[in-house]
Amino acid sequence: MKVKHFLKKILTTLIVSSVMLLGVFGCRGETSEESNLGVRAREVSVSPVALRDFERKIVTTGSLQPRSQAMIRAITEGPLEVVSVEIGDRVSAGQVLFQVRLIDAELTVKSAEAGLRIAEAALADLLAWQRPEEVQSQRERLSQAQAEHERLARDRERMETLFERGSISQSEWDMARTAADSAAAALASTRQQLNIAESGPTQEQIAVVRAQVAQAEAALAQVRQILQDAIVRAPFDGVVTQRLKKSGDFVNRAEPVVEIADITLLEAEMRVPELYARLIQQGASLDIVVESIGEKRPGTVFAISESIDPATRTFQVKVEVDNSDRMIKAGMFCLGEFHLPTKSNVPAVLNGALVQEEGRYYVWVADNTTAKRIEVEVGEREGEYREIVSGVEPGIQVIIGGKGALTEGTEIVIRENLNSTAENGAE
Repeated sequence: MKVKHFLKKILTTLIVSSVMLLGVFGCRGETSEESNLGVRAREVSVSPVALRDFERKIVTTGSLQPRSQAMIRAITEGPLEVVSVEIGDRVSAGQVLFQVRLIDAELTVKSAEAGLRIAEAALADLLAWQRPEEVQSQRERLSQAQAEHERLARDRERMETLFERGSISQSEWDMARTAADSAAAALASTRQQLNIAESGPTQEQIAVVRAQVAQAEAALAQVRQILQDAIVRAPFDGVVTQRLKKSGDFVNRAEPVVEIADITLLEAEMRVPELYARLIQQGASLDIVVESIGEKRPGTVFAISESIDPATRTFQVKVEVDNSDRMIKAGMFCLGEFHLPTKSNVPAVLNGALVQEEGRYYVWVADNTTAKRIEVEVGEREGEYREIVSGVEPGIQVIIGGKGALTEGTEIVIRENLNSTAENGAE
């Protein structure tokens, strides 16, 4: 009985299994699409490449800085007698900002002025050497020396005659001869002194004294400059943005004291993609938007770099904006909006059609009943559309939805044709 029951149970199991297998194969036979294709086709939605107009706008960023800005430093060292400005003060060109103690420089100037007067007096004396009283005195001495020389010359002749006669001794003759020779030498010296008095000092002597005067003048100019540098003035109209020292502080040469800036004209450095290198010219207009204060005003390009940054593929431009109302504070973040000429009737696709890989863009195209991948070059972006510079032509059906698992040659079935509605195709 047990064996008979066991065989009956096995037979029942085999019958049930056969029925289930027949049901499965029967169901597969009901799907004609799968029986014909072997693998179920991928359902996709497509949209045609269309011609569109693009309002071109470049938006860049930057920080607005004063066009004119200067850190004012001490030119001479010493204690600050006064710092006459505070942060936020408006200053005019030439206005005193601060000054170092003046007394030391003033005393040095007085000493240098005295030294110059002494040198000038010495030069004046030298140039005025031909004074009438000096020349007259030398002429009187020459007359006296001439008379003495003539007298002693006559005595010499008389004594010589007497010596030859034997009327005087050898020593008397020698004395008379020596006295006459001395008188002749004295006459020559007096005549030379008169010549010097009449002709004045040599050019070499005058040149030396003139050099001393020039040296004294240079020394005076130097200390006067030190006195002038002790008082520091604003180089241009502006506003004080920093004050780093106060009255009484000691400052060294070149140490910063205050900073001033002219914020009536602000500038910003911005970077623009190289795609627009030919469109951005010096003098071009743009809108400067300061979102933090809700301010928008016109700006102008005043400088353009001639080189492209290879890392970012951008180039630098400098823009300026009028801030005469001082509404914008220096350092504020801003947007720069460049409005370029409209591109009309250019091929475009929905953003959802684009696939980006390693910096390149691709689209999947519905090529009859199969999918085909094509590389494209993209351009402007506006809303849900992107310009196609090259790769596909207008009218071509590009795949928007269902492209996530596609491979080259995948069988596709178009589920929906999107003509105006963007479908981002998030897979």
